[in-house]
Amino acid sequence: MIDCADGCLDADGDNYGEPGGAGNTCTATDCDDAIATCNADCVSDLDTDTIIDCLDTCIDGDGDGFGSPGGAGNTCTASDCDDTIGSCTTDCVTDVDSDSLLDCNDTCIDIDEDGYGSAGGAGNTCVDTDCNDGLATCNIDCDTDVDIDALIDCNDSCLDADGDGYGDPGGAGNSCIDTDCNDADIEINPGTLWYADTDGDGFGDPNVSIASCPQPVDHVRDNTDCDDGSAATFPGAAPNNNPAACMRDVDGDDFGDASPPP
Repeated sequence: MIDCADGCLDADGDNYGEPGGAGNTCTATDCDDAIATCNADCVSDLDTDTIIDCLDTCIDGDGDGFGSPGGAGNTCTASDCDDTIGSCTTDCVTDVDSDSLLDCNDTCIDIDEDGYGSAGGAGNTCVDTDCNDGLATCNIDCDTDVDIDALIDCNDSCLDADGDGYGDPGGAGNSCIDTDCNDADIEINPGTLWYADTDGDGFGDPNVSIASCPQPVDHVRDNTDCDDGSAATFPGAAPNNNPAACMRDVDGDDFGDASPPP
């Protein structure tokens, strides 16, 4: 149409242009009448990629490939849930470890707050991977169970192999009565009573005892000696008379002496 008879001189066909000789039917003046997608705004560049938005195909502020369509189409991977954080694209809600940092913008997803966990969308500042992110005391070893009590040591409060209540602290604290000097024998611990064996016959005086974990000198666990002043007097000394009785046999003939202790 000749310009003098036209109502809108519009070179790019977007209905924006200049009045013709027959009046003005244009929507408005065109800021660039050579580009159909650019008409009212030929300046804005929201994502500062040197491509004006009306001529862009993906307005992507954080450069992660996710964004919103430009005037010239849509080449974005998908819409961006947060176009200011490059690591946040499709999920801007999840916060697995409830630390007020979105996982996509977190650097360590650490539920039990022990410093061990898994990488977040923004990197990895964790000390290491966590073998159990539900237990703060368990991080690098979630298998060892020294005392075989069905509680892994990192979540145990007393490592007590012999089950006497004495042992070593576990990862979850210390509920042991005390340290055990022999954790392989339930009979030996700091509460064990040792009986004086002054005569060295292996039988102890029931009236003289001491609580100790290691065996004290001249003490034994037995407490059946009826005379701790005589090495020839103890239970079973005269088996030919009575295998169980505490008798004296000085001459070692397995018969009791005529005058045993009272």
